[in-house]
Amino acid sequence: ILPTKGLHVLLQAMRDLPDFRLTLAGDFKEAGYKKRILAEIDVLPKGQVRLMDRFVDDEEIPGIFARSGLLVLPYTFFHAQSGVLRLAMKYGIPVVGSDVGGLGESIRAWGIGCCAEPDDPASLAAGIRQMAEPDRYRSAGDAVAAIRDRLRWANAAEQTWRAYLSILDAG
Repeated sequence: ILPTKGLHVLLQAMRDLPDFRLTLAGDFKEAGYKKRILAEIDVLPKGQVRLMDRFVDDEEIPGIFARSGLLVLPYTFFHAQSGVLRLAMKYGIPVVGSDVGGLGESIRAWGIGCCAEPDDPASLAAGIRQMAEPDRYRSAGDAVAAIRDRLRWANAAEQTWRAYLSILDAG
């Protein structure tokens, strides 16, 4: 867990979401950031946040996603794609994510959730509330299922194989 993951923003957003429960999972890379996160958790109602302050083994991931209804990725800065986003899609979980890097682009293009402004607790809370609306949640869940099928490795392998064959035919 690093500051660029934006957990401090999410915890500030949780102040406006008293009916929501949050699980934070991962090991902290910076002692100062861990101290900041623990202070943010302390101002929230007891039991609103479950902190798994450690490395999460692969065997635990299905259980964590089974107990979750939404993935929130409140990155403050990000250039690439998120492996956790792909895991959420594997387990059929809609997403609220910051509009940074390829994250916001993927969420919008695939319709798998909604985007929030980076470093903006109010925007993040609004996105979480929006995804809690039954019709919006159902729509995003359907989109997750559709895109998950399209992004399977077998499909990628088939597309790669076709590309190789087309190059061979062009020669």
